[in-house]
Amino acid sequence: FITHPINVGLILVSLKMDEDTVIAGLLHDVVEDCEIPLSDVKNKFGNNVSRLVDGVTKLLQLDEKMKDQSQAEHFQKMALATAEDVRVVIIKLADRLHNLKTIEHLPRDKQVKKCRETLDLYAPLAHQIGMHKMATELEDCSFKTLHPARYKFIQDALEENNLNKKTLISRVKKSLNARFKKNDIEAKITGREKRVFSIYQKIKKKKFSFADIYDVFAFRVLVNNAEDCYKALGFIHNIFTPITGRFKDYIGLPKPNGYQSLHTSVIGRHRPIEIQIRTMPMHEFAERGVASH
Repeated sequence: FITHPINVGLILVSLKMDEDTVIAGLLHDVVEDCEIPLSDVKNKFGNNVSRLVDGVTKLLQLDEKMKDQSQAEHFQKMALATAEDVRVVIIKLADRLHNLKTIEHLPRDKQVKKCRETLDLYAPLAHQIGMHKMATELEDCSFKTLHPARYKFIQDALEENNLNKKTLISRVKKSLNARFKKNDIEAKITGREKRVFSIYQKIKKKKFSFADIYDVFAFRVLVNNAEDCYKALGFIHNIFTPITGRFKDYIGLPKPNGYQSLHTSVIGRHRPIEIQIRTMPMHEFAERGVASH
């Protein structure tokens, strides 16, 4: 009873939430589970905290009304409508994330129900409010519980294929930085490994084998202007071997939603990697504008 709310509070602290949200996270179950009247919460912790706790309680009641997956979209709209304050949704997401991290203590049928509900409702809700890191954590935890064999297969394939992943990322970054510096291109380079669940979705959706997933490793190159994007692309293709049919120019021909970037896939250090090249304004628009995920 105490370990769970403390961990929800710690997740909210890690998200740099305000004091009222952290307090409400610690108290999120008291009205529903401990028969503490909301008036007591209001008297001891103030209006803001009591409103947040009340919002989370209403979301818990909505959970109970959820019967099947066809109501998923309805739930998302209801959740955002019910939560007059988006912090209510954030507390609920933190609550669900800790539930998933301790899910092994539940019977198997309840594990499956919670994980399916998370993939259908809570992960999309997290994406909807722009919390993509939270969403991917919810997805990976749920996928691991629902399909442990598939999760292990992809995880093992990643490890076998990329035993020195940190070394690979640092070497690719070092090669690119050296060439850009030599040619007076200012660039910020970030590298990451794709999440297990996103790889699984791509395998399932596009009927690829693991070997066909070109963007298991993805790099992003941010430069000052569009001209530097094309220069950087030339140097990348000069350092690494481009993969045929895997180049897209969304700068010359932006997507209908305005998204702009150059996408290329190359063989880097004997492994296929995907690289996106864009300017900082293009990146801001992709992350926060109408073109965001």
